[in-house]
Amino acid sequence: MVSSRKWISVLALGLTMALTSACGSSGQAKVAFKNTLVDLGTMRTNALTENTGTVTPTEFQMKLIAVYLAEDIDPVTQNNVGGTEMIYLNPACNEDISNCDLSGATYAPTYFDFSGSSATVNAAINAQARSVAAGSYKYVRIEFCKYNPENAAGVKFKTADMSEAKEFKHTNCGVTSAEAVPPITVEEGKTVTISLAYDLDKSVFESTSAPAYDYCGPVAAGSHCFSIPQFTPSAIIE
Repeated sequence: MVSSRKWISVLALGLTMALTSACGSSGQAKVAFKNTLVDLGTMRTNALTENTGTVTPTEFQMKLIAVYLAEDIDPVTQNNVGGTEMIYLNPACNEDISNCDLSGATYAPTYFDFSGSSATVNAAINAQARSVAAGSYKYVRIEFCKYNPENAAGVKFKTADMSEAKEFKHTNCGVTSAEAVPPITVEEGKTVTISLAYDLDKSVFESTSAPAYDYCGPVAAGSHCFSIPQFTPSAIIE
């Protein structure tokens, strides 16, 4: 995972390219989220599942700043390789991404609840198509913060055995999707919707069984460890 400082530089690059893409071949892209468990009607909201030591969260919220496409990512440094294109900016940022952060900035991103149906999540986010450079992109990157000097929380979760949600500061300022297979293609003059599918079924672990995690500690029910789910991208050309 890259540092918050690197997230600033790569997003600044994405914004610059988004502004200049109109000079060359361009299309449009927008983001949509897909909560696979809710959409399939298999959301489990109680007790431990058959997955060893895991609990399905009933609430998962993030303060989302921006989403952008990356042509590729260096597997060692995690830096962007090639072009980047911003496809979503939180309306609370007032189209001013350089002054939008969890703390210490003019604008602050709002929480979005990702535990509802895809239709509910996408209605709240209200993503609009943005002009992007035509090309092929392997990854989608999601930004939560930049410097966050006051260490404000940006993620919270709750399970059925918790009396209240646990809010915490994410270790890093963003996450990277799984690789898009095949790569996302933006064609000149066309609009593509990038769907980010996620599965909350393995996001919360009992602390004794937790693998890698973003938060681990006491909650009202005892101890739980939480990991932001992996986002898997796919593209739909309209």
